[in-house]
Amino acid sequence: MRFDEKIQIEHSHDTAWFSLAYLKRTLKDKILRIYFFSHLLGGMIGPVMTSLSVYILEGHFKVADFEISIFWLVGGIFVILSNMILSRSSLLFASKVFLYFLTVFLVCGGIVMMGASLNWIFFIVGFAIMTMGNPVINNLLSAETFIAIPPYEKGKVMGVMEASADLGTLSFMIISWGLIETFGIFITCMIIAIMAILRITLFYSSFKINPDIPIENITKNL
Repeated sequence: MRFDEKIQIEHSHDTAWFSLAYLKRTLKDKILRIYFFSHLLGGMIGPVMTSLSVYILEGHFKVADFEISIFWLVGGIFVILSNMILSRSSLLFASKVFLYFLTVFLVCGGIVMMGASLNWIFFIVGFAIMTMGNPVINNLLSAETFIAIPPYEKGKVMGVMEASADLGTLSFMIISWGLIETFGIFITCMIIAIMAILRITLFYSSFKINPDIPIENITKNL
């Protein structure tokens, strides 16, 4: 990467450490605030759903190591497959309405199927469907966030976004086990599905505020 020498001199006084000033800066901006909470919810949903899946497979379906290995294999394959489809197709050229419903159908449909599964096979199929939808919103969210951040602040504000995702994972992981013990698998999955709908809706609502950016610009920054 090449940077203009003048820019390096002008910003050489800046510190590389995380600063609460950038958190305030992020939350003050309407667009960045939406992306912040989208990252926060994403941290709650993605890693936590994966951890809960292993807990459910072992504790509820009483599967062995072989089935757990299949679970991880299927998840990895479908994430790679989804990213390959995105990179080799014109899917991201589709309308925001289509992408919204596609993401809701895949992510939330997969979570609902997982919660309603009567055996481990359908549970893993539901997980595969969910992992097909996650890259769509995750890629768009990362690209739109990077574009929306003002120049010379991108590194630190993206750090704030990543920190919010980690905070979401940590905070929800603490209570997620209690949710299963209290409400059961199905209700817990429904709570996560509602959170996923909220996250997807929150993210796509930003397009009403932020002028549409040509898709070429988005893909160049991925």
